[in-house]
Amino acid sequence: MAATPKGTAKVKAEYVVGKEEYDNFVRYCSKKGLAPNVMVERYMREIVARG
Repeated sequence: MAATPKGTAKVKAEYVVGKEEYDNFVRYCSKKGLAPNVMVERYMREIVARG
C-alpha cells in the first residue's frame, strides 16, 4: 500500500481572466500583504458558506 500524505490537499485551478482585472487583484493582494491564492481560497470559502 502507498502512504498518503497528511494535511490539506491542493488543486491547481486554471481560469481565463482579463488582464486588467488580474493586475488589479494582484495589486490589491500585495497592498493587503496576502498572496493571491490565499485571497481566492477565502473567497471560495465565503461563497460556499453562504450557499
